[in-house]
Amino acid sequence: MTTVKEMGTSTASSIATRLEGVKEEAETLADHIGQTSHEIGTLVRQQLQAQPYVTLALAAGIGLVLGGGMSIPATRALLSLGGRTILNRVIQEFLEPI
Repeated sequence: MTTVKEMGTSTASSIATRLEGVKEEAETLADHIGQTSHEIGTLVRQQLQAQPYVTLALAAGIGLVLGGGMSIPATRALLSLGGRTILNRVIQEFLEPI
């Protein structure tokens, strides 16, 4: 017959094992986040050097939208302008080799 003490020890061991797994997954996630943030930083620096005004405008627009600093009509106008700008760039890049 299993005693209460044995059940408690078994449960504590099970919890400790699960927590160790969670800790390992959290460390892996932290590593992936660090690598991704480094890659994003590299990409932003490259884009900033290649297209400084577009990159700064995009960053400012994202900051305003996420910060809730613009009304809905102004947000629509900004997204419309940004979308047209990006579309023009994509078309130029696509047609350039032709």
